[in-house]
Amino acid sequence: MLKIRNETETDYREVETLTRKAFYNLYIPGCVEHYLVHVMRGHNRSSTLSWNWTAGSSETKKAHLLYTKQIDGLFSYSYEF
Repeated sequence: MLKIRNETETDYREVETLTRKAFYNLYIPGCVEHYLVHVMRGHNRSSTLSWNWTAGSSETKKAHLLYTKQIDGLFSYSYEF
């Protein structure tokens, strides 16, 4: 059963692994997207953590939505499946 819920800090490593697998060798050799997810979390953790979502079973993650705050105060998003 697929569950959608807010991301917690315990999901970080698994979500970064999901991102790396999704983008590895897709556009360029290797990938940097998983590192970008890691760096974006370091900025304004308190304002973005409640906006991040993960979907999957209790054993594995299948999707992730990551929202970040822009300079103008609006939120943008990225996602991977």
